[in-house]
Parts: sequence; C-alpha cells; structure tokens
Amino acid sequence: MAQLSLICQSEFHILSQLLVGNREIATLTILTGDRIFCCDEAIVAHEGGMLLGTATIAPQGEEQSGQPGIVGVCVRPEYRHLGLGKRLLLAAINRMQERTLPTPYRVDTVSKMGKRLVAQCSPEVLKLLEVHDTSRWSFE
Repeated sequence: MAQLSLICQSEFHILSQLLVGNREIATLTILTGDRIFCCDEAIVAHEGGMLLGTATIAPQGEEQSGQPGIVGVCVRPEYRHLGLGKRLLLAAINRMQERTLPTPYRVDTVSKMGKRLVAQCSPEVLKLLEVHDTSRWSFE
C-alpha cells in the first residue's frame, strides 16, 4: 500500500528523486504557474521510491488570493480509481485543519475525475470546502 508523506516547500526538490520516469506529475502539480511560490506543503504518495501522486497546499491560496486551498491533486494514471486521490485530498484537508487554516478551503475541479473525487467526500468534509467547477477549461 502506498505511503503518504508530508513535505515542505524546501523539500520539493526531492520529488525529482521519486519520479522514476513520470516527471509530468511533479511538473503539473508543483512546478507550474505560481504554485512553486504559493504552495508551502505537499502530501506525497509513494511506494518503492516511485511517486504515485501529490496534493499541494496553498495557505494563502493560489495567486495569493487569501483563501487557503488545495491547488493540485494528481495521481499517476495507472494508480487511479484505487482510492489514492481521495486519500491525498483527505490528508491535505486534515493537514490544513492541523494548521488551523481558516475554512472554507478552496478546491477547483478541473476535470470529470476531480468532480467525482470531491463528490465522494462525506457531508462533513464538504462543509469545509468551497468547490469551484473549472472543468469547462479542461481538455479531458
């Protein structure tokens, strides 16, 4: 079973050591746009030295909007539909609660999979989130 680990921004470089041929996950989730600057922590799923997925936390929101958010949940294609995305999302939410970041936490759903992932959350978890459907911009 995949392990989940918390890494801080100063440790984002270790993702390159976990990639083992799947550079697009770290690039998509962490190293694009302002994410490298707005995200200060990530929950990483890994197994046997291989990165399986990530969820990034932006305490001040993407583009420093002021609203804490989870700006990226990404799972390797061959590990999707196994519950790993949900584990990453819930771990990121739990971490934000541990840090006492103010709710609601913004989550943008940019794909059908993202919408399904959020829809699987319990009503208690959904109360903590402000979900924005941005899937109209998705190429999925």
